[in-house]
Amino acid sequence: MKLNKFRIQNYKSIVDTGICYLNQDLTIMAGMNESGKSSILEAIRDFDVNKAIVNDAIRVKEDTGKPLVTLYFTLNEDDVENFCAELDLEENEDTAELKNYLKNNDIGITKDIEGEYSLDEEFTEFISIIFQKNYKNFYTSCSSQIKKLKNFEELKSIDFSKVNAKSNLIQVSFLVTAINKIIKPTKKVNSVDSTGKTIVKEVSVESGIDENTVTSINEIITSINDTRIKTFNQFYSHKFVESLIDIVKSYLPRIMFFSSFDDILNYDVLIQDLQEKEINVELCNIAGIDIEKLKKMIENEDYQRVTNYLGDKSAKISASFKSEWLQDEITIAFTTNKELMHFGIKEEGDTATYRAEQRSKGFQWFLSFYIKLNAENNKNTNIILVDEPGLYLHAKAQEDVLHLLEKLSKDDKDTSVIITTHSPYLIDIDNLNRILLVEKDDIKGTQVVKPHKGATKNTLTPIITKMGFDIAKSNFIREKNVLLEGISDYYYLQAFKKILSFEDYLKNVSFIPAVGASQVPQLASFCIGWGLKYVALFDHDGEGENNAKTILDNLKEQASIAFICDEDKCAIEDLFTTADFNSLLLSKIDSKNDDTSITNTKYLKENKIDKVLLAKMFCDNANNLKIKNFDKSTVDKFKKLFNNIFKTLDIKIKTNKQD
Repeated sequence: MKLNKFRIQNYKSIVDTGICYLNQDLTIMAGMNESGKSSILEAIRDFDVNKAIVNDAIRVKEDTGKPLVTLYFTLNEDDVENFCAELDLEENEDTAELKNYLKNNDIGITKDIEGEYSLDEEFTEFISIIFQKNYKNFYTSCSSQIKKLKNFEELKSIDFSKVNAKSNLIQVSFLVTAINKIIKPTKKVNSVDSTGKTIVKEVSVESGIDENTVTSINEIITSINDTRIKTFNQFYSHKFVESLIDIVKSYLPRIMFFSSFDDILNYDVLIQDLQEKEINVELCNIAGIDIEKLKKMIENEDYQRVTNYLGDKSAKISASFKSEWLQDEITIAFTTNKELMHFGIKEEGDTATYRAEQRSKGFQWFLSFYIKLNAENNKNTNIILVDEPGLYLHAKAQEDVLHLLEKLSKDDKDTSVIITTHSPYLIDIDNLNRILLVEKDDIKGTQVVKPHKGATKNTLTPIITKMGFDIAKSNFIREKNVLLEGISDYYYLQAFKKILSFEDYLKNVSFIPAVGASQVPQLASFCIGWGLKYVALFDHDGEGENNAKTILDNLKEQASIAFICDEDKCAIEDLFTTADFNSLLLSKIDSKNDDTSITNTKYLKENKIDKVLLAKMFCDNANNLKIKNFDKSTVDKFKKLFNNIFKTLDIKIKTNKQD
């Protein structure tokens, strides 16, 4: 199961995030302090089956409802087969339809403050449709039997009108219950058990109905029940969804939450209080220390035994965990001073023991994070949440943290890593699709904003300013830059940079998206002011041409412009052939353009399709695409576009790279 998106409602500062899509590997929640970033991670953390949504999560300002955390998972083929096997489903048309749905749709699971889980409305509606389809078949098969029941004089008092072709099995169940009360009546009788306690029992009484009549009615009811089982199978009952929830819960991944504020290893801890400090407990587990056993020794004041017990334990930090701070293998030494337990650090080749606090904040962070990760091994953990990673690290070390987190997410395709930050050093200009901006509104509460939404200036400005940094101090602008009208252009160019194997040539080039063509001249002026090379890339339409003219008129000989393509009224989506656009983009949202005379851009506009979301999904899938997946015309147009960029920025390339 792969976490794909989430929605959080009525949790602390959050009223409703709406559905937020995660990146396929690493997702970065960027925002200023107190914006609610940590609350988002805490809500996802509380979704874990071993956690509870605490009362502190309830919003205090107004009664907007109880906290709800919904995570949406993509299921792989093994997940689907396992679920259906545990449900003991027969191989038939309905089961095939269910499997197809599960393989092609994310499944949303909601947890409430009572700890109850429920499936999303789309899935339950899908089940209801299958159920209703089967009900019609069921009613058709047994309607003659129901008519026979109506003809019995003994059943004249029963209302049969509620059981019809448009009703459901619940009404049939009510009907059978009402009939049984007549042909198999009971009454309540008080009796006293062996302890003298009065108990109430249901006992059968005479119905006064002829035995042959009762037998005939029973035979009809049995026939109806047999038809129900044959039509629905045992799993399409009213308990099917509940059964599936129980199975899905058993497969939910473990969630690891690491806080740079709270999860730092303590050097001195009272043994009786040891279990209150989770990171120290996890280190004890790694070392094989039985805390309960240790506490009993302390209670018995058997301090020498405690010393001997801890002397046999040690936790080595793997040499494979390399970073700026952990170059060599280290050992955690456990010692005591009666009730007090010490967690000391020994470096390879050094006999001295150091307190964790005697080392830098950065070392403490890496060490604590490693302990947390190692403790989660073999626990089916594939959702990793890190609040403000590398909070105390300098810029270079923060970049090391980013690479470590990237590796964690890429080593296992089912692992999702979500972090919060207000540091620009954890944001990569070549991967803006990772970013979700978090801001706090006095009325709406914490909001999750896509980088291209709601900004008044270029897309980079809110990313930087919401984190409290000056754009001039960021590392987003490089020596050579491609200035784009919007984030859609950015996603497509980042994707084709990989598909066409141009990454080496463009490793020192930034693709910088603005919010609309009118913002590009400002970025061009910025680049000139800082002595940076640039090319302003425009759509070949009225707005693009007007803003290209603005640059030419105002920047004169320092103007550097290019167009997406030569054709009139052409945007980047129009570089795809209709066939490629249908198969590689529109298929992701179950849409198709059957009229080749309508351009891709026009189709998106007329059908009100979110072109940015479409571009992002394409970019996320770029690693799985090769040149052979595209029509030659599509490839040639994107190659021509990149050639214009290379030429304008004076980038020399080998000819065979384009072949």
